[in-house]
Amino acid sequence: MDANLIQEPEQRSFGDMLRFFRGQTINRRKGKPLSQEQLGILLTDQLGLIISRNKVNNWETNKISPHPQRDRELMVAVVEILKKHNGIKSLDDANQLFEAGNYQALTDQEIDQIDPGWKQPVAQQNAVGPASFQQTVTYPYSQASPVDLRRSFSSYIADKLKGFVGREFIFDAISSFIKGKPSGYLIIRGDPGIGKTALLAKLIDDHGYVHHFNIALQNIRSARIFLENVCLQLIARYNLPHSSLPQNATENSSFLSQCLNEAASGRGNHPVVIAIDALDEADHTGLPADVNSLYLPPSLPDGVYIIVTVRRVVDLHLQVSNPQTLDLEADSDGNLRDIKTYIEKYVVRKQMQDRLSAWAVTREQFTDTLVKKSQGNFMYLYYALPAIEGGKFTDGGLDELPEGLLAYYQRHWRQMREGNEREFDKMYEPIDCMLGVAQEPITLEHISNWTKLEKSQVKHAIDKWYEFLLDTRQDEQHLYRIYHASFQDYLKNEVDLTRYHKMIADYYLRLANMK
Repeated sequence: MDANLIQEPEQRSFGDMLRFFRGQTINRRKGKPLSQEQLGILLTDQLGLIISRNKVNNWETNKISPHPQRDRELMVAVVEILKKHNGIKSLDDANQLFEAGNYQALTDQEIDQIDPGWKQPVAQQNAVGPASFQQTVTYPYSQASPVDLRRSFSSYIADKLKGFVGREFIFDAISSFIKGKPSGYLIIRGDPGIGKTALLAKLIDDHGYVHHFNIALQNIRSARIFLENVCLQLIARYNLPHSSLPQNATENSSFLSQCLNEAASGRGNHPVVIAIDALDEADHTGLPADVNSLYLPPSLPDGVYIIVTVRRVVDLHLQVSNPQTLDLEADSDGNLRDIKTYIEKYVVRKQMQDRLSAWAVTREQFTDTLVKKSQGNFMYLYYALPAIEGGKFTDGGLDELPEGLLAYYQRHWRQMREGNEREFDKMYEPIDCMLGVAQEPITLEHISNWTKLEKSQVKHAIDKWYEFLLDTRQDEQHLYRIYHASFQDYLKNEVDLTRYHKMIADYYLRLANMK
């Protein structure tokens, strides 16, 4: 065994302390400390996220660290697992690990989750005054400028702004709302794919508003993540008198309301605007019926406005004073005008001109037809225009194009399956559905392990589904996820995804020698 693994490090970085506490654990089956891979497996099983051996190694070698806000649940799970395997033995140990990473101390609720018996020692030790219990841990991000704070969503915003056009009629409505109301909520409501996220990204990019994106496909949807993110932005942007977040800042909306009141107290700050995307994707698990989604306050101080985007859902979990709703109608004149502009800007590309020539149609004919086929949905154009440009519609010209986004998904699914049912059921469907249930970007190796298919088969299937995926790179590896939630919705309606969740769980249970 590596002696450095069990000796308490002199340099108390997060990675060093994590490695030390892992070295204190006992794997009861093997009688030795948990390996990096075993710790990753246990975290994966507990959280439903993919935590690889490489990620744990990167933590321990200080190449990367869990994010103080977004990864709070992950950090609590690390402590819980290390405690269960006798690596972390006390709240003092847990606080040492958190302090090394400059993370906020455990809340009472988190202590209850890990070990309720820790609460009494906390009170006693607070009385005698160890430094680790008397100081408040400061988030480094609370001192950042708003531009720095936007980096966490910067790549997401940049992606949504590609090819952005128009929406002036919506921006005018938002401006009128802010000018005409002393405060309040504006709910922008529309169908999947109509461009709600892109609209909010443009609003944030133009005005630098405090903001938050709920992204179900990346498991960014909890009240805890929202409150930490938004409160820190408010502190930084309006220079509020807080160098840290209170321990209970994410347990309810009290601290958020305090920050909003403090920001609004300076009239030079007006309007104070928070932009929240996809409120309907926020996690409502265990939320009482009379509690707002993300713990949003029911009323706002004068000068404060919260703009949210939502799908058309029955229960939004939002009871607030005098909300105003702005419906984005797919067939409205303003939306169809922007759809037409988007097509006109795209159709000038050389390959598109060649395609139109081969189809013997004019730009005007093509544009008018695609406006109708899209049914006012930008996500349809996001898929259809590159497919047309790439020669994927060659048989029937304009008549071959499906009507609407759902029909577009159905056409691709049907084309892949027809005459190839056995291979589709064995390979293409499982791989696509694994992407549909994964809560973060995944590698070819992940899919291969879960489905027991060769990597070459997985790569072949990925290529077939590629237009519906987002491909990013990290540590020289390709990471894949479904690009838009509307395709995930289609999969949920087309296939019972329960068995794919079970396949992933079974793999990690086998790996941990638990099954």
